[in-house]
Amino acid sequence: MDFTLFFNLALMYIYIIAGFITGKIFKSRHKKIRNIGADVLIKFISPVQIFIVLTTTTFTLSFLFIIQIILLAVGLYTLMTITTFLYFRGKELPPKKKGSYLLLNSFPNVLFFTIPIILSVFSEELLIVSVIFASTLLVLRGSISTFLCEKYGSDKSMSVKDMLVKLFTFPPFIAIIAGSIVLAFQIPIPIDAFLLVKPPINSIASAMGSILIGMILADIIKEEIKEYWKDIMNVTFWRFGISFLFFMSIVYFLQFDPEYQTEIRTILMIIVLGPPAVFNVIFSVYFNLEEKFAAITVATVTLLSLILLPFLIIFGESFL
Repeated sequence: MDFTLFFNLALMYIYIIAGFITGKIFKSRHKKIRNIGADVLIKFISPVQIFIVLTTTTFTLSFLFIIQIILLAVGLYTLMTITTFLYFRGKELPPKKKGSYLLLNSFPNVLFFTIPIILSVFSEELLIVSVIFASTLLVLRGSISTFLCEKYGSDKSMSVKDMLVKLFTFPPFIAIIAGSIVLAFQIPIPIDAFLLVKPPINSIASAMGSILIGMILADIIKEEIKEYWKDIMNVTFWRFGISFLFFMSIVYFLQFDPEYQTEIRTILMIIVLGPPAVFNVIFSVYFNLEEKFAAITVATVTLLSLILLPFLIIFGESFL
């Protein structure tokens, strides 16, 4: 790992530590602060960032490039969901916990976890990789996963209409649709103005995403880790073990621009082996699944992912 990558990665860890310290200092109010920060990031900064990334990208968005990432995301979701379902089908677990397992094992954290990493250690043009991957997972989360959550939850349900409304009113997804329309119809945009605000927006998004990760880690409580240790290890096996075997079985079939191929494959590996998404906790709360299990697992596995991250980057640069 060269000095620039090391410095940028170290900066990201500094932001994470700052978020952790903030979470500990404002212990009684840090969840409120975190929720406000997440709202700002999700409803304002991320949509603007995604729209600018899509409409100003100089990266060649070929059909093959897009379809490979979509198929990888669908393949990952399908494998993780089916194997989780089959393994826990005969286990004596409450349905609520099974529902949370399906979420935690199947949906990696693409928005909060991967985007700060890309902005820290890779070319910002490659944000398009995470945008396409996240878009695919948003559709899967808003459709198949919603019905699975209904099955395992106790008192919440969503009609197809409700599901579509939630999906199409989710700000990052609106930005994806808007950016795609601009690209498809070649709608004129103030490109110079967008390029001017792109660097500060990316910096803010990277810093806020890293700080939020730190604040999530501040929720870790030793007693709760002991209580859910076996469950956390199960999720860790799926998120790091099964996903790694799946990725390595197909990665050399993924072909991209030779100039960026190693970086793109490395980013995809980081996404595929990423910690469970923060939205898994939100879904667990909404559908009355086991939210405490979801929350402590997201925090703990995120910490493990951060420890593993430098080794993934070195592995990607050396072998992918």
